[in-house]
Amino acid sequence: MLWTSPSAALPCSMLGSWVPPEGAGVASSVVRSAKEPRTAPLHRHAGTGALLAVSACGRLAQRRARRKLHKHIAARSWEYQCRQDRSTTSCAASQRQVAIDPEIYKVELQKRSYYLEQCPEESLYRPEICVFGRSNVGKSSLINFLCKRKLLSTISKRPGHTKLIHHFLVDQSWYLVDLPGIGHAEGGRKILRSMDRMVTQYIEKRSTIARILYLVDAHIPPVPIDLASLKYFGDSKVPLSIVFTKTDKPPMGKMHPEGPAEGLIEALLALPGSPWRDSSELPQMLMTSSAARTGRDPLLQHLADCRQNHVDKIREARKAFFDEMKKARSQHVAEGPPPAVR
Repeated sequence: MLWTSPSAALPCSMLGSWVPPEGAGVASSVVRSAKEPRTAPLHRHAGTGALLAVSACGRLAQRRARRKLHKHIAARSWEYQCRQDRSTTSCAASQRQVAIDPEIYKVELQKRSYYLEQCPEESLYRPEICVFGRSNVGKSSLINFLCKRKLLSTISKRPGHTKLIHHFLVDQSWYLVDLPGIGHAEGGRKILRSMDRMVTQYIEKRSTIARILYLVDAHIPPVPIDLASLKYFGDSKVPLSIVFTKTDKPPMGKMHPEGPAEGLIEALLALPGSPWRDSSELPQMLMTSSAARTGRDPLLQHLADCRQNHVDKIREARKAFFDEMKKARSQHVAEGPPPAVR
């Protein structure tokens, strides 16, 4: 005998716990079809207890889904707030002036150049600090002293040993340039003229020079070639600093009683047509000694300040350029289309 429905044989209070007898068949009308939902037998044939269980499961699933949605919304809100904080921090950091580390950590010889066209490509974000001065004044020794290297720049007692432009890349961010010396040097007249022409072209046409360090021998009185070179730099408005070398050696000749810096200042102001006579902005002067290992930290800090000034000038130029573009765009919008278009 086929079992058809439990509702006809049991009261409603027992429908939820009723179990069909063993061996009872199931009519084809009760068998779930393939297209019918999986929960259909429970809703239609299992009774009130099954219906309550299904509704409870539904409420639990809704609570879980609602809780998951709230967590998702909170996470997205947190991500948005983090992005806002990062953008605010980055904007504040871009507006804040970050101090440049003055210390030198890594330096390598990038290139040796005989012609100006052979020099590394100019980059506004790689300023150049040039070391220049009279032959045998101690340029190579000063470079080795600053970089804490012994053989980075070769040293020789022969005047005019450096005959090429040497670019040293420092910390992948700026160049330390060793220029050939001027004055007495060993070599033919043609070579000396080519060296002078090389240095002159480099100083006049190179646009990424942040500072020129002109080296002066501190244990001898000012010499005419140093005074003429400094006057040339002052007339050409080149950023200039004066670095005294060999301050550990005893003075030779008649020196100024207050020191080599005061003697050089008096000699510069006494020059005919001196560019500093009517101005109080004399070049900054620093004292160093490669043999006594003195003056390194103040000179490195000065170079960091020079590079920072170079970066500030680039930022000001970029800001002025974009402000000019905005002004031109606003004027174009205010004027409207040309008459032919109207």
